[in-house]
Amino acid sequence: MGYAPGMVRTAGDVVVWARPVLPDTFAPYGRLLGVGDRLPLGQAGGTLVSLDEVRLGPRRFTHLLRYPEARRLLLPQGDTSFFVLVLSGGTDSEPGGPPVAFLTGQGQGVVLEAGIWHAGPVALREGPVLEILETRGAVDRLDRRALAALLGVDAVRVGLPEEPGAPTCPLDLEGPGTVIVEPGIGNVLTLG
Repeated sequence: MGYAPGMVRTAGDVVVWARPVLPDTFAPYGRLLGVGDRLPLGQAGGTLVSLDEVRLGPRRFTHLLRYPEARRLLLPQGDTSFFVLVLSGGTDSEPGGPPVAFLTGQGQGVVLEAGIWHAGPVALREGPVLEILETRGAVDRLDRRALAALLGVDAVRVGLPEEPGAPTCPLDLEGPGTVIVEPGIGNVLTLG
């Protein structure tokens, strides 16, 4: 298994440090949904809507799930926020990349594309989360796999930025012109 930046292996577990969700970093898994965004639903099939109370939960996962024929929209209500652990879709038995954990902020939701392996939402503050499944097939089609079979690890534990040992970035890489890449190496350089 390849390791993503910030991943640490401890015994049979992998620790992944959650990071704030941003549109470009979440794009391989789906779409970020914020205040004022519009998302057409039900064009490819039916929709299932639920408003669930999400409670503080474990941050160690031994299994992941995916909806192979449905997009999953998760939108926290009020001051609730959560994190979601994701892997690129890949195939039934092989994910397309290493695990990544994303934190939502107040008023931010995510849309997981069909086929994305994931765990969560796991609440950081208890409260309601609106969930919508947009289906292209059977609503109840759900795949569940052990991380041992998907990644060859016992479990993935998600660490939060405020925990001791969390990676820090002393540079603000969000501002324009903070990183200048020499022409010609832009195709071989990836900043995480």
